[in-house]
Amino acid sequence: MRLIAVLACAALILPATVFAQAGSTGGIIGKTDKSISGSGGENRASASARRETAASRPRREREPSGNSCQKIVGSWAWKNAAGTAETVFSRGGTGRSGGLTNAWTCTGSIATVKWSNGYSDRVTISRDGNSLSILNPWGQLYSATRN
Repeated sequence: MRLIAVLACAALILPATVFAQAGSTGGIIGKTDKSISGSGGENRASASARRETAASRPRREREPSGNSCQKIVGSWAWKNAAGTAETVFSRGGTGRSGGLTNAWTCTGSIATVKWSNGYSDRVTISRDGNSLSILNPWGQLYSATRN
């Protein structure tokens, strides 16, 4: 009994100090993520895993090394105003056609090809990887087939 009296007196004499966890605004009482209907919320681990999966999906679609982008690699024949031309797209994002060289980047199934003469083409790769649709800076559309 004396111990309780001593502790009560000490609590009254010492300045009021509140100890809390840094960054904490309070504790958790009861169940979290509970709806009005009384059912519990979903498992936080599964929600977190689903967000990570969804967040990582777009990144994979943007990668130049994806399957769609790699379908551009190879030799292509296409007709232009000067006749038939051959263009070769190499791994690593480079290529050539006649006396021109190019640097290409790819997102999904769309490649941007920047030529050494300063022009750029937008190239759409077909799903089967056997044809290309090429849009030049003047809005003209060409097609190419795999050699």
